[in-house]
Amino acid sequence: MRWPAVAGDLHNQYPMQLRQRALLSLIVCLAACGDLKVRSVPPAVVVPAELEGRWVGTWESTASEASGDVEIHIQEFASQPLVAVTIDNPCLVPRSYDLRWTAQGIDLLADGVAVFQATRVATQQLVGSYQCEQDEGTWTAQWVESLPALLDLTGTWEGRIFGGGQPDQPIDIAIVQRVQGGALVLDAEADLPGVLPFALPLQGFVRFRESEFELVLQTEPGFEPQMIVSGLGDREPLQMPLGLVQVLSSTVLPFAQGMIELVLADPEE
Repeated sequence: MRWPAVAGDLHNQYPMQLRQRALLSLIVCLAACGDLKVRSVPPAVVVPAELEGRWVGTWESTASEASGDVEIHIQEFASQPLVAVTIDNPCLVPRSYDLRWTAQGIDLLADGVAVFQATRVATQQLVGSYQCEQDEGTWTAQWVESLPALLDLTGTWEGRIFGGGQPDQPIDIAIVQRVQGGALVLDAEADLPGVLPFALPLQGFVRFRESEFELVLQTEPGFEPQMIVSGLGDREPLQMPLGLVQVLSSTVLPFAQGMIELVLADPEE
């Protein structure tokens, strides 16, 4: 395969050390992101168009003087809701939640009990309350902006691992993008010809920005070798011209780390 010239352009635009720092931050996020897992109830409900976007506001306790910020991202992929909540509130802890859509708003339920709910009182305003054993109070949020359009990375990505004084290693990664717990997740299999006699199962996530996307994949637990692939990709054309591969444990791979470039060669319709 012939690699697009944009890969070389990116090397010129962004110093290598800065790019590597950005890639390493994605690896840290693999363990820290997505603690609030949200699923829709019922699962096939279409997200109201009026609720899609970025909402920013504040919460305030009525039982104490505590208060803080709240940010909610609402989108839809493959007819399933994507909901990301950023908040430091005693009633919302890392766990799985159910999301129930109402005619005018949303309810967030823990074990069937609503702990966080809101009503859309104006075109771009949510007003709600929260309650649990630890606290109770109110919150409001304003619609701020639309979120970047979501793409689908499903398909076969072809590329190479290079650098570190080692010969280039071809790699193919078959990716399936889906929704799990209110977030986009990636199921993948990596084929390294001449190195591994089997496809290595990977899992991870993707985040879309206005002009790029962030991708992290890691070997599924219980499989060897343990490998992390992370990178910043371009939306158009759909490719990852510069990424990082790190091998955490392996007795068979001929490299411990390297750079990686990938391009979507066979997208699934």
